[in-house]
Amino acid sequence: MKKLFLLALLVTGMFVFVACDPAGIPDDATVATCTQGNEFMYVYKDDVVYEFYSDGTLQNDDMLNIVQNAVNSAGDVETYLSSTFASDVCTFTPYSNTKE
Repeated sequence: MKKLFLLALLVTGMFVFVACDPAGIPDDATVATCTQGNEFMYVYKDDVVYEFYSDGTLQNDDMLNIVQNAVNSAGDVETYLSSTFASDVCTFTPYSNTKE
């Protein structure tokens, strides 16, 4: 039953992410840039990752879903980042949609 619930949550999440475009990113989102070997960038707000980059390349929806599932397991993005990266590896800046 728990697996069925997680699968339903994943499918619902996929539809939400497919429907989101850069204009759907909240103005008060945060950008976390974490350099540990490679550079990883997360555009997020609370427990939702809107975009995920690896070495400057926007990752596809499959990779974004993997990251979002890891965030869901951790509880929120900041908890995920602190358990994934060494301390003081990530810098946090306000999101700015430069495409507008």
